[in-house]
Amino acid sequence: MILIVQGGEPTSLSVDKTMRPMRSVYLSEMLQRRNIKCGVIAPMFSHQSKFFRFGKKNLEISDKNGIDYYLLKTPGYKGDHSIKRVFDHLIFGLKVFSKLIKIHFFVAKIDLVFSGYPHIESSFFSGLFCKIFRIPIVLDIKDDWPQMFNYKQYKSIFKYKILYFYYLPFWFLIKKIIHSWVTISPEFQKLLIRKNPTLSNKKSFVAYLTSHAFLGGSEKTARKSFKNRISLIFAGTYSKNVYDIMPLLETLSKSKLKYELNFYGKYEFLLPQIENFKSKNIKWSTHNWLPYDQLQEKYSVASFMMIPIEDRDDFNCSFPNKFIDAILSGIHPIIPDGTAMANFCRRADIGLIYSRSETSKLDDYEIKRIASKKINPRDLMKNFPELSHLENYDRLSSFLIRIIK
Repeated sequence: MILIVQGGEPTSLSVDKTMRPMRSVYLSEMLQRRNIKCGVIAPMFSHQSKFFRFGKKNLEISDKNGIDYYLLKTPGYKGDHSIKRVFDHLIFGLKVFSKLIKIHFFVAKIDLVFSGYPHIESSFFSGLFCKIFRIPIVLDIKDDWPQMFNYKQYKSIFKYKILYFYYLPFWFLIKKIIHSWVTISPEFQKLLIRKNPTLSNKKSFVAYLTSHAFLGGSEKTARKSFKNRISLIFAGTYSKNVYDIMPLLETLSKSKLKYELNFYGKYEFLLPQIENFKSKNIKWSTHNWLPYDQLQEKYSVASFMMIPIEDRDDFNCSFPNKFIDAILSGIHPIIPDGTAMANFCRRADIGLIYSRSETSKLDDYEIKRIASKKINPRDLMKNFPELSHLENYDRLSSFLIRIIK
């Protein structure tokens, strides 16, 4: 049996259908197809929506694919960067340790643990369980924790210094315990090895954050949406120290074209950034969360998906799920230069790349050319098969099965 420890919301069981499924769900589905029994351990509390999904008690449930979910009660929290969140994650980590022991001895023998990182505490206690019972653990690294708390955005703030030194011993021990690790792009793999040389001694694997999202809108739809204004979309949580839209707005304001910017999800931090920005050719509006299938409909008539990430090492090396969702839904990403995403777009001849420089300007003809056509995801995957959802998770599941054998 393979146990997947997921610090976030699996979503396939969620009462809130606005979120995309997470890697734990996709990986479990693929392993089940290959006759490998799977279980997913996750918190009852939803990190994204800040509520308890099925009440506040521990819950064990199986989905239609036969995947067992073990949802654990934790205290919950309101602030993403609060002491209550740290306490919540610590409680979850301790409960993960206890649950792994119970499953291993009373449900089914655990052959491998696949742990999402961060969540640092649950990764540590999963690793401790695996160390004691000599079970391989594979760490799925999607963020540069705890090193990110030394980035310029956080370094001067006292509470982040405390968080850095709190997480550092966990990370030091996790690196020693793990059997192998997985990450989200070749560039991120290189970044992690550069910052953590001991990881070079462990087996590693790149698995992109692909999803089932697959529309590839038509040329006719794209031209229709372009007649009045070029439509740009952002969906998700617009977080502080994650996104910076001002360089993109400054660049678009220098164009003679007209733009419509639509934001879906959680955007409170966006408002003070954008409200004082005045430009006659940029119209913007905000909307509530949309279910994932309805969001796909919005993608199909948009020209670009905005991914205005901050200038940070981890973001510049990442292939975030927004980027993958965009190109597999047939919509061009608009992204800052100096990133792994920009390098990929140049190779694939897709997307629109802007500079974070104050003097940057995009060519209006190039904007029109790209806005008037859609990406064909099937053609793209012929040249980049690693973007195929089936191929991506088939390769990842094969990697895990080889470890077991």
